[in-house]
Amino acid sequence: MIRNVIITGIGGQGVVTAAGLLRWAALGAGFAVTGSDNRGGAQRLGHVSALVRLTDESDRLLAPDVPVGGCDLLLTYEGSEGLRFARHLSRRTRVLFSPMIFIPTNQRRQQPPSAPEAGHPHEVPPRGSGAREGVPSRGMPWMARVLRGYPQEGVYPREAPRMARVLRGYPDLAACRAAYEARCDQVLMVDFFREAQTRLGDARLGNLVGVGAALAMLDLPEVGRFLEEHLEPTMREAVALGQELAG
Repeated sequence: MIRNVIITGIGGQGVVTAAGLLRWAALGAGFAVTGSDNRGGAQRLGHVSALVRLTDESDRLLAPDVPVGGCDLLLTYEGSEGLRFARHLSRRTRVLFSPMIFIPTNQRRQQPPSAPEAGHPHEVPPRGSGAREGVPSRGMPWMARVLRGYPQEGVYPREAPRMARVLRGYPDLAACRAAYEARCDQVLMVDFFREAQTRLGDARLGNLVGVGAALAMLDLPEVGRFLEEHLEPTMREAVALGQELAG
């Protein structure tokens, strides 16, 4: 048996931590494990990904790369990042994706910033107007897709006109879901970080919620038991919540 897992997202979401936890638990459960990490954009809210390959055949050597069409599970903490791995997906691939969409830094820097004109619908609302400080309140249909309720650094009101142009060529949540469903039979959307904040009181546990959901969809009870025995209570709760959401 071989299981190929791709975990992806943006810097700060705990992609590499989640992959490391999964590898550690799989090793502890008796699997042979290999894989690789791509963390070049981690400090700039850019692309981060990790490949995890495991097998119960201890004498079998696996290459660190997932074969084309060979992904068993895609776990993406940012809705659009998983589309980078479209060639690795197939009908049998299970997809776990977040509704959070974040426009990458390189996309937001395609053109030099320009200050909004007076009276422009993208200008910052006055202090005390009831709108969130520093977040435009009108004329920004992209904001719901970009923020999804999460505070983010690096998205400034003066960027809004350019962001509107960038978004016209960037996939929104509906487009991401359609792309996954066109390639894979089993697609599940889970708001990992919101669930962690709502149910556990700490959004930082969202990556562990994703690990739990991944284990449930991969049907790896041995790995789940190892985590249950070795994680501290708060982390166990996060993994169990993910298993519940994907169950």
